Amino acid sequence: MNYLLRFCFLLIPLFFVSNLGWSASKSFSIAPFQVQGPKEYQYLSQTAQEALAGPLVKQGIQVVRVSKPIAPDKLSSYKSHEGEGVVSGQVFVVGDSCRALIRWKDLRGGVREEYLEVGRLDKLFSSLENFAVTRLASEQPVEPTPQLVVAPTPVEKKIEPVKTPPQVSQPEISTKIEEPKKSKNSPQPIPTPVSESSQADVLITQRLPYEVRGLAYGDVNQDGEKEIILTGKNHLYLYHLQGKNLQEIAKYSGENLDNFVKVDLLTQDSDGVRIVLTNLRGDQAASQILKWTGGKIEAELKNIPYQLRVVNWDGKEMLLAQPYRGDESSYPIYETKKMGKELKLGDEIDLPQRLSLYNFEKVSHATNQPFTLAALTPSGKLKIYRQENGKYK
Repeated sequence: MNYLLRFCFLLIPLFFVSNLGWSASKSFSIAPFQVQGPKEYQYLSQTAQEALAGPLVKQGIQVVRVSKPIAPDKLSSYKSHEGEGVVSGQVFVVGDSCRALIRWKDLRGGVREEYLEVGRLDKLFSSLENFAVTRLASEQPVEPTPQLVVAPTPVEKKIEPVKTPPQVSQPEISTKIEEPKKSKNSPQPIPTPVSESSQADVLITQRLPYEVRGLAYGDVNQDGEKEIILTGKNHLYLYHLQGKNLQEIAKYSGENLDNFVKVDLLTQDSDGVRIVLTNLRGDQAASQILKWTGGKIEAELKNIPYQLRVVNWDGKEMLLAQPYRGDESSYPIYETKKMGKELKLGDEIDLPQRLSLYNFEKVSHATNQPFTLAALTPSGKLKIYRQENGKYK
């Protein structure tokens, strides 16, 4: 009889080890990505899904490939089992570069997100593979605390059990510091500055119902106060800052195929302040110049076949334009003039090589002329140029 008891006691730890191993298993459901960009890049939807799934499968992690995309803002309501992660995402293609938004429900049920600034399209697959290995595969599911029963060692001598008073359950003491619950009427705290020496405090924190793609700041309606301009996929919003809240005062809507990728302000125009909006429609540019009139925003110029950018070099405001064909070719950049309701191309600006419109900046050379131009080449290299005798070196 004693040998039989000892054998049963040996099986108890094996039972708990096997159950713990089963509860610590993990799996991921991965959806195809949504692709924002020209139609010829829609294949990236399945490519992104497979880039995340492949490394996980190689590590023995169970992967379920979801057949349809999951909107990232709907992920929190997506049903999943305990110990199962759910991954969705979007790929944004602009010109010859792209970036990816990954939003996932982790193995503990929390929703997280991360942007990957990929750069060139041919680096998307490797960037997503690296994310799968370093972030998803390293996650650990919640392991339930095993209820281990310590059995007494059997002895032949009969021992009377010691009567103990009933135990009163004690509340568990958590080492996690919980923030006090906020009531609906309680004011929102202002975030603490990064350091004591920093003078730039965060004024507001406000969640917007869309993904912000472009931002500008200036006095659009000429009322003496500056407004905040934000763009979503194909909408532009104008806000006033009132206290700690952004109040929408105007909205401009584009077409369904529009992709608002950049917004600038042209402040030295003879007709008043103008909003310069770079808009891509498939593999063509259809940019616009907007104006404030009659308490709303209207289009003054539409379907401009160029990407646009406003720069201020040495106190001179310039409106630059570059053709867009939806490919990886580099095209010349021109200085333009807005003549009433027309946009006229001027001379090509002097650059050391063909560059993307948004990948270079002229640097002030007030102190000993260290350099005059910083540029990011199509291959992703940062180059610093100085100009001597009319030539870049």
